[in-house]
Amino acid sequence: MLAHAGRRSRHLSSRVQQTSGHRPLRPGARQALAELKASGVKRIVMLTGDNASTERAIASELGIDEVHADLMPEGKVSAIAQLQAQGHRVAMVGDGINDAPALAKADVGIAMGGGGTQTALEAADIALITDDLGKIAAARAIARRADRTVQENLFVGVGVVHVLGITAALLGWIGPIQAAIIHVGPDVLVFVNSVKLLRVRIKGT
Repeated sequence: MLAHAGRRSRHLSSRVQQTSGHRPLRPGARQALAELKASGVKRIVMLTGDNASTERAIASELGIDEVHADLMPEGKVSAIAQLQAQGHRVAMVGDGINDAPALAKADVGIAMGGGGTQTALEAADIALITDDLGKIAAARAIARRADRTVQENLFVGVGVVHVLGITAALLGWIGPIQAAIIHVGPDVLVFVNSVKLLRVRIKGT
């Protein structure tokens, strides 16, 4: 679940917002949201303090699933809380001072740092130093790859090797020297497996 709020007349939600003049959509906005959905984000929700009819028109063009308009900062927080109560894990994207409470409330707060306020940057868990919407999908891909590597390290490098080593030592199959070597083994495996991250090429990075 991705929720977004931005400052008036800045961007089109998921930084995808604009004023009632309904200027052309921000370049790359539609593609960025499509990439997020393709990566597994099930719903994209716009949280905005702007006019409802205008924002619904923008949301329709961008493929945003749900719009909550005319919201004050506390309204954005309530919307996040409702989504969480429904069992969703919510990532909130924002850049304005009014977005800070919602960024803090979300499971993951993402501040767009290119023009974001200091308050939003401090409230968020992640700060992107660009206004490029595509970086959100890239950051998600990097996080998922890193998490998978951590799980591999825990399972293979620590779990399997240590269990096998302890079992072998208890059964008398190996001596102290062999046990010491096996103890160092997981550290080497973890290092080698983690180095692979440097060779990963992720679109948008």
